[in-house]
Amino acid sequence: MQIYNLGNRATEISPDATVLADGSCTPQLNLVKTSEGLFPEAASDLQADTELSGILAELQSSGVVDLSRFRRFGIQDCASEVVQTILDKYVAICRVMAERGLNFKPGPQYNFRGLSPDGVDVTYGDYGLFQATLIEASRDPRYRQYLIERGQELFGDRSAFFVNPPATNTVVHCKDGRVLFVKRGITAEYPFMLHEAAAGHHKPVEQQIVTLRQLILQQIQQETGVSDIGDFHFNGIAFSSGSTIDSTEKAELLTSASVDLTDQQVFEIFNGKAPHKWEVARLCSIGRKDISQLIAATDDCSREFSGLPEGVRVFGQSDNFGELGRDPNSVSYWVPVGLAGMRAEMQRQN
Repeated sequence: MQIYNLGNRATEISPDATVLADGSCTPQLNLVKTSEGLFPEAASDLQADTELSGILAELQSSGVVDLSRFRRFGIQDCASEVVQTILDKYVAICRVMAERGLNFKPGPQYNFRGLSPDGVDVTYGDYGLFQATLIEASRDPRYRQYLIERGQELFGDRSAFFVNPPATNTVVHCKDGRVLFVKRGITAEYPFMLHEAAAGHHKPVEQQIVTLRQLILQQIQQETGVSDIGDFHFNGIAFSSGSTIDSTEKAELLTSASVDLTDQQVFEIFNGKAPHKWEVARLCSIGRKDISQLIAATDDCSREFSGLPEGVRVFGQSDNFGELGRDPNSVSYWVPVGLAGMRAEMQRQN
């Protein structure tokens, strides 16, 4: 497990995540340059990264990898073999997504490169390449080791060939004292697992320095449909460590926010106009005092899921919550950093 050092901030290691806790500030995204990795010319140029995503979209349809089309994005000769392997993996993933009925599309994303005293250092990446590197590597140990070894050998960087977009992980509090969470739906990442009600990636902007507050508030609106947010808190940064990921942890920004609505009112808004509601199979809520019961019932995926604790409200088509999904890098029924986000918020509240 790799532990990231960000000043003198407290570090907590939980089964699924390493959390750097710091509620004193909200960090910023700092766009940095790199001459290494997959596509260096697109790493700090949003227009080039958008063009790259367009070619990946065409590749999704054609399925024919022609490396010459990608040369202008700065592929180094020594990295050609690895880039070819990643693009082949991307094509295979696109076929699987199509078979699952997902409208899977590449698109510009931020790419986590490290932590600095000011915040989170990023370059630009692509969601399709994120799937073809970090997510696929979390499922296939041999492929993960291949990418780590080649990155270390060619660039002295174990994570050089991974695309890792830092994401939002927000605990949403309602005015009736209840906390929202979701069972995810048929998604490209972590289907049918538990997660926060607002969780997702940020659409990149051209600015070199970006404060996170506005990006996160926009993501809450996308995930819940609610735009009036109060009492916003930054709780820390989490890196999924899991049981097998080594130095390729998913980075997530742990936050919380309150809304001046009841859980029922949020559901009505969510059900009517949340842009990303297709990602959610069930929207749920639980009283703050009962969160520990929810965690106890879902924090060990080696035990058969026996249902949600009393006090959980499940909104949606029926009361049949169904089975929960599992992930090879999670010891719980939660998305690897989801439970860490809930625990971080519990600690802040206490």
